[in-house]
Amino acid sequence: VSGDPEVLVHDGNENVGGSRDFLDQAHFNKPLYLPGDSDISSFVGGVNSKLKDYDTGVESGDDLDENDFSVLFPPIVDEQERLAYKREFDQEHVEYKNLQAELDAINQDLAEADRELDRHSEGSPQFLDALNEYTELKNLKKTPDYQSKKRRCKHLRSKLSHIKRMISDYDRRP
Repeated sequence: VSGDPEVLVHDGNENVGGSRDFLDQAHFNKPLYLPGDSDISSFVGGVNSKLKDYDTGVESGDDLDENDFSVLFPPIVDEQERLAYKREFDQEHVEYKNLQAELDAINQDLAEADRELDRHSEGSPQFLDALNEYTELKNLKKTPDYQSKKRRCKHLRSKLSHIKRMISDYDRRP
């Protein structure tokens, strides 16, 4: 290569959206994402297990369009409304905990099957049993029933987080 470069390496690329001079605006009206137990336990297998069996699409970020609960649950104005929010929270929290426990159990079983695969030599009867279990669990996570429960759990997590924030804001008022 001879001569001066047409474009300098450190120059901003005008053909790509965004620039160094513009910072994205934060959206404070969206609920804060808090990882649930299933998010953490699904990673128990470690980086290697994630790299060797990566599924695209099934557990993607299609839930980024969270419901805006500020319309359904605006800031609390009196004690009666606070009690109604608390009742709603308590009722939905039971469902959330049950769903989360069910999803966590599946993820823990999957992580255990992954560890079993690592413990046994490839082709051995134990390895094949673990592989069968692992495959069944991965397929279970792709079923409409599992996906529906996962979406419901995320919906409830967002809703409960919002309600809890509204109650806390009301309790902290002067």
